[in-house]
Amino acid sequence: MTEGSRPITTDMDSALALQIQSVSVSGTNFEMLSTTWSKMLSIMPIECSREIIERPDQMFLERNPAAFQCILQYHQGGQLHMPSEMCPSIFQREMEFWGLKKSALSKCCLVKYIGYFDDQAVLQVYFALNAILVLVSLFALIAGTHPVFQRELNLDEWKEYYGAEWDKYRHFFDDTAPEPEAEGSELEPLPEGSMTRYTALDITEYVCVALFSLDLIIRCMFCPNRIRLLLYSFLHWVDVFALLVMYIQYLFEYIYPREKYEASFLDVLHCMQIIRVLRLFRLVKHSTGFLVLLYAFKASFREMLLMIMFLLVAMMIFSTMAFFSGDDTFSTIPDSFWWAIVTMTTVGYGDVVPKEALSKLVGVLCAISGVCLLAVIIPIFVNNFMLFYSYSKIWGQMEKVDDTKIKPILQSKETKEVDLNCQ
Repeated sequence: MTEGSRPITTDMDSALALQIQSVSVSGTNFEMLSTTWSKMLSIMPIECSREIIERPDQMFLERNPAAFQCILQYHQGGQLHMPSEMCPSIFQREMEFWGLKKSALSKCCLVKYIGYFDDQAVLQVYFALNAILVLVSLFALIAGTHPVFQRELNLDEWKEYYGAEWDKYRHFFDDTAPEPEAEGSELEPLPEGSMTRYTALDITEYVCVALFSLDLIIRCMFCPNRIRLLLYSFLHWVDVFALLVMYIQYLFEYIYPREKYEASFLDVLHCMQIIRVLRLFRLVKHSTGFLVLLYAFKASFREMLLMIMFLLVAMMIFSTMAFFSGDDTFSTIPDSFWWAIVTMTTVGYGDVVPKEALSKLVGVLCAISGVCLLAVIIPIFVNNFMLFYSYSKIWGQMEKVDDTKIKPILQSKETKEVDLNCQ
């Protein structure tokens, strides 16, 4: 009789003694026949079996109890089912720990299991295509403002520019067209520097807007929790706002076509298109580096707030002192705010420079106080960032170690089974 087991005699055969093994899985107790426990240990990787702690009356190990119950039922002669509330990736780790292959799963759960990992591959492709689409849309927005990607207006665009007054300006583009008769006022000359971006960039932007709109519609249709998406998802409203700006701009350009070829109120909408840059946060919000940066900002929020408060207080003090120093460079106190901030942050553009001895002394004190303030506050944020980053590296290495321990063992067991089958 082994430790951790007790005999049970039956009326049918008093000589037959069956051993019952007690196993505690993270505090949940299971009882099984010793033969069943031996069967589980026989296919279990040796490296994983070392995690089992032997007690006088039972075995103990820290694993998932729900997954262990399903695996135990499989070894007791049943089918291997995956708990409905469990993530397939977690159940995969449990199967690898107990030496089971995915082929042991029942057909009903195998479809869900394989579909989950296939979906992960599809999601990776989706995020990659979404990242490319965001970068392409940003390129179309930024490149359209550079002269290299701009051209002069063609004849159709000039017609669109002048609209109903095209007949008055037609002779500027067609030598055979007669000049209009004077009606008491001379015609305005053609605007200089009227340029527009290449048509290829316009087509690229239209395609990106269409795909972003399709992505937004599909996301709203198939989202399992629309209330959370609409109320708590900041990035969702970033997409909505970016698309709304684009459609408003297209609408005004259709109603007032002349406005898109010259400086107008549409420039405000064009400037607001930069909001699409925030779409990049959707792609990196689950990356380790981005999460570490967020946690570092969250842990250093009070220190950062304190630094901003000290900067504002010092800015008002030194700008006031510079104004009353008698230096003509500082005409007003609000104008001195810019000089104080630039000096305290050690940027020093040089566009505003004190000229009097007293104002230079104020500038020295302003620079020294700024250096001391930044030298005290910024290292706190850096230390928090390095702390979270080091923890993330440790967690990543632990996950890699677990995979490198289990997968080679499983592969070696599979090759041995294939060799035995071939023999």
